[in-house]
Amino acid sequence: MAKENSHVKHPKLVKRVSQNWATLDVAFFGTSCSELQKFGVETIAQLTNQFKMRWVDQDHDALKNPDSSPSPIAIAKQFHPNEWQWTDHATPDGVLDQKSHQFDLALINGNHFQCEVEWLVFDPDRLEKVMKKPDRLTKCAGVIHQPEHKEEVERHFPHLPHYLISEFPKILKELAEANKAIAPVKGLILSGGKSTRMGHDKSLIKYHGTTQVEHLTRLCNEMGIEAHHSVVESKGLENEIKDRIVGMGPFGGICSAFMHDPNAAWLVLACDLPHVDIETIKALLNGRKTSKVATAFFNQETNWPDPLITIYEPKAYPRFLEMMSRGYSCPRKVLIHSEIELLNPTNPDWLRNANTPEEKDLIQAQLQG
Repeated sequence: MAKENSHVKHPKLVKRVSQNWATLDVAFFGTSCSELQKFGVETIAQLTNQFKMRWVDQDHDALKNPDSSPSPIAIAKQFHPNEWQWTDHATPDGVLDQKSHQFDLALINGNHFQCEVEWLVFDPDRLEKVMKKPDRLTKCAGVIHQPEHKEEVERHFPHLPHYLISEFPKILKELAEANKAIAPVKGLILSGGKSTRMGHDKSLIKYHGTTQVEHLTRLCNEMGIEAHHSVVESKGLENEIKDRIVGMGPFGGICSAFMHDPNAAWLVLACDLPHVDIETIKALLNGRKTSKVATAFFNQETNWPDPLITIYEPKAYPRFLEMMSRGYSCPRKVLIHSEIELLNPTNPDWLRNANTPEEKDLIQAQLQG
């Protein structure tokens, strides 16, 4: 029986969902390596705006070199239609790639590597060789083929789903969504600021007939987004996330949200933005690019992205920690030094904040007049 006061050596953290090379690894086998590479290029080119992707393959030049042991794995990303940009190498025993958290999808040459999700790219010239691999066919997710091979695929693989190669990017997108390569959005309302310039808690100010924290919670609920509240100390709010990195303001609050759920994309909403409405949130969601670190509005007054009305993707979490290790605790600097989607707000007032009693009175008069 465990002791009631048993010693906990390490605090428990929620783990990020990630496979060896990305949030979701998908392997393809059944045809030549050159055809698989061509297929990989074409597929990624169609999905690169929705996912951050990479191709994982064996370095075939290294395979030809008998002195190369172990032969490296070549990783390609951000390529053009007929050009691979090999950006990294790893050895086969380095199973957990340190950069896997940066990528949503990894497409893999299944002729050299196997993973949990595998698809057969049908090639009639290699059919006999494929049929000698019953173990791989048993766990195969489906068959991809050219239109002229439909009948042959149905005859040889009647129990497997099959799709035209032209249809596969859509199938892969659905597969990625089902496996959370597209993160669900949760709301993070920053409710724990000191409100030093205002003189009292900004989250409790009423601009819309209710407190700002209630107003922002209602907006999240209307959009079907689960609202959480970032606090330094408990305020008795529902779904509170207390700062686990204290003394760092919004930076620490956002990090604490990712510690709470590193697999969510966090829609951060500050309580000192009285003009935020349902259209503001819709604009962020509609403009969201899940392949980027974050989606933010460009603030014309500061000439920088606005960090406190932003959707931060899960890949932003390690960026926050990296920036902190360099001595920075400003969310805006995370945005400035990351690959983000920057939107122009249709209403500049969305980004107009109220930090002093004078600004509060002016905005209240405008909203109520």
